[in-house]
Amino acid sequence: MGLVRADDSPPIGAETWGRPELRVGDAFTYVRGGSLRMEYVVGESREAQEIELLLEGMDTRFILDRDLGVLREADANRPTSAKQPVDPQFNWPLWVGKTWVGEFVPWDQDAGAAPYVVRVEYRCDAVERIQTAAGTFEALRIWRFAAPRENREDYLSRDSVYWYVPELGYFVKWLDSGSVTELIDYRRLR
Repeated sequence: MGLVRADDSPPIGAETWGRPELRVGDAFTYVRGGSLRMEYVVGESREAQEIELLLEGMDTRFILDRDLGVLREADANRPTSAKQPVDPQFNWPLWVGKTWVGEFVPWDQDAGAAPYVVRVEYRCDAVERIQTAAGTFEALRIWRFAAPRENREDYLSRDSVYWYVPELGYFVKWLDSGSVTELIDYRRLR
């Protein structure tokens, strides 16, 4: 599991974008639902192949792999959720028209539910000009479709859309579960 299928090579002449390098101290501040302010700061990772995003003021850490795939979330050094092995949010290089598919087992320490496999399908379908409080950006629009591999009554399929800006190396906006999250400020260390 993890990445199970991806387009191998771009069409001839297609513009491509490679994997970004986030650095300790880079910060992204968002507002979710018009009122919840969230500042993510790239922290010192405990593992060489991981990126740690600290949610300031909340003792919450999001652990990503070097390809920006979601590995786990932890509160005050205690895991609260994980994706085994990973939710591959990206597959580099990106280009308009690229698709990729991943599978993972979600784990929630508090739920204690029986494990199941979630299948996620991603599609980068356009470059769009996106205006946010942090500025106007040329962004890659990436769709995410998630559903359990086997039919489950307790899991609703989830569709999301993200706008990723290569020059920033992260998302500037996303729509997930009916709520919009938008970048309002950022700091990239070069």
